[in-house]
Amino acid sequence: MKNLTLTCELRDYQQAFMADAMRAIDDDGPGRYLYASPTGSGKSLMILQLLSYCPEGIAVTPRLEIVAGMLEKGGVTGVASWSAEKLAAEALQYRITTPVRFRNMLARGDFPFRPNVVIHDEAHHSPADTYQDIKAYLGGGVVEIGLTASPFRGTPKGTEDFLASWDRLTWVLDYPTAAAKGVIAVPNCRVWPLVG
Repeated sequence: MKNLTLTCELRDYQQAFMADAMRAIDDDGPGRYLYASPTGSGKSLMILQLLSYCPEGIAVTPRLEIVAGMLEKGGVTGVASWSAEKLAAEALQYRITTPVRFRNMLARGDFPFRPNVVIHDEAHHSPADTYQDIKAYLGGGVVEIGLTASPFRGTPKGTEDFLASWDRLTWVLDYPTAAAKGVIAVPNCRVWPLVG
């Protein structure tokens, strides 16, 4: 397995996430811990930093385009010219994969190691069958860390069920604080009449 090289400094809220997630891994142990932070707040960097802390961890993200971005943020060059298969194979060397590939390797019994930490990017997708299959193949004894910008599902009942599937939800950065820090911009909406 290879390690990514992160050259950026984590922001204060990202450092707080790291401290809390490391405490969950080291002290709380096996369980499911969900973290929420707005789009654009650097969740990929948080995932990569946490992955470097977990030598037997795996990061699972829904699309190869996101995988490519993570590799580039980690200092890997030439990613844009790789085929999908090369990208998937190289990413696995850095312990990053997609849920379908992860599930399929677990089902075949050819995943290269047994992860003790699974980091879910876009964790709002975790109710999907693929993620449930992963959970079943891994059995117990795994720490699951989920990151999402939207800890909600389509209905109040869906959101209630989703949140109940995690041991806890921690907001890394809420929307008002993110706007106040300049991490996200608040839209400036104007209403234009149809007839003037």
